[in-house]
Amino acid sequence: MSVAMHLLHGAALGILFRVLLGSVGTTTPPSTVLIYAILYSGILWIISPFLTRRLFELAGGFRMTRRGLAVSFLAHMVYGGFLGLLIPVLV
Repeated sequence: MSVAMHLLHGAALGILFRVLLGSVGTTTPPSTVLIYAILYSGILWIISPFLTRRLFELAGGFRMTRRGLAVSFLAHMVYGGFLGLLIPVLV
């Protein structure tokens, strides 16, 4: 269920990124899209622990450690990288 929720959220937030990117301009260079995507995923990483950390800790019966947060940060950067590389190809 966790993987499915991540995929669903990743797809929805990727679509939101594309909509936000469209509001910035339609002729955004691919290198700028990559930077925006990585910043976007970093912002998502900052926001998501505050919104969901306590919920996941209570529901899952575990405590998020610094190592877990570091892995989450790296995963978000990879997501941002792929998002930034994929969006210019799809446009």
